[in-house]
Amino acid sequence: MLQIIGTCPSYSIKAAVMAVFRLHESGFGCNVALLLGVEIVMSNRNKIGNNDPCPCGALKSDGRPVKFKKCCRDRKEPPPWFIQRMNRKILDEDKKDHEKFLENHGKGICDTCLLLYSSFDATSPCLHWLLRPDGVKKEHISVVLIKFGYARSSAYIKWIANTVVFGKNINNLADEQGNDKVIEQTIKYKNFEWSFSCSKSDYAGHLGSSYGREPHFHFQMKIDDKPFVNYGNFHVPFLEYDIFSIKAENGEISNVQYVERYGAGMKEMIDFLPKDDPVDGMKMTEDMSKAQYNLQTCVTAAHGKTISGREIYELYEESKRTGIPMAKLFRRIEGASVNTYISPGPEVPEKAIRTPRNRGKNKPNAGHRLI
Repeated sequence: MLQIIGTCPSYSIKAAVMAVFRLHESGFGCNVALLLGVEIVMSNRNKIGNNDPCPCGALKSDGRPVKFKKCCRDRKEPPPWFIQRMNRKILDEDKKDHEKFLENHGKGICDTCLLLYSSFDATSPCLHWLLRPDGVKKEHISVVLIKFGYARSSAYIKWIANTVVFGKNINNLADEQGNDKVIEQTIKYKNFEWSFSCSKSDYAGHLGSSYGREPHFHFQMKIDDKPFVNYGNFHVPFLEYDIFSIKAENGEISNVQYVERYGAGMKEMIDFLPKDDPVDGMKMTEDMSKAQYNLQTCVTAAHGKTISGREIYELYEESKRTGIPMAKLFRRIEGASVNTYISPGPEVPEKAIRTPRNRGKNKPNAGHRLI
């Protein structure tokens, strides 16, 4: 299965995955896209002759290329080695892009335009305008979002947010998302807060309306907890790559696995916990406000037995001394039933919702994982 990086601002990876998307949308199917080589766009497909070297790069034992008609032209399934090679290439490029991003970020330089974050040229829209350098106004934010779209704009913000604490500043939890929402996430970085929202009707487009007829999303931006851009200010149309990203994340693109790496948020932080023992490997923090996870544990003594306060106190002291969570130490109590809820830590930003509804945090299972 081909792995697609969920949030990567890279143009190189964007070009590769878009080849898959165009072939998929045109009816050729993702298998064909893989077999022809992810970087070959649909327009080139019909230009490949039967006797031409196969785009997958396969070689004969003597080192000569295998002809297209003898290799991938009539295949029904992609060769595993080819998928593995493409996955390695995508992941390696993503890693290099992120290393370069971190290097530039440490110097206060935007990785997209290679200018200082503080720079502003109204004739050259760039993603770092989302950090609002001097001169940027509300209408400039709209220009950036329209140019770069949802996927690249959110990727840029997430990479920046994760330079502080990985995952914790990105609330993309599905349990806290409205039932009518395709996208609903809030991201924080220092004194900035950005939110993306797209309802099912936004994704379909408001037919018959004078605005928002195309599939689109809404954007909100706060600085020092004060609104700078409100959700209602813009209807930002999705780009082709945005639609691909959404479909890939929802599992609608065959043979493509959506992967979050450097833009991972709390959804991935909780989903990636070990299934057999999520608490294993966790450590207590001295400053509870900085915790990525919140553990709530209910301990019930075995029938006919009790748990002494002394026993609980000793486990508490051990937890303070070793950093091992009480949720794990409670398992030592013979015969006791231990249930632990894992939820986002206290500093994970709350989602900035567009329409009033019961907040997810008031639902007993919202954002939680019971073990």
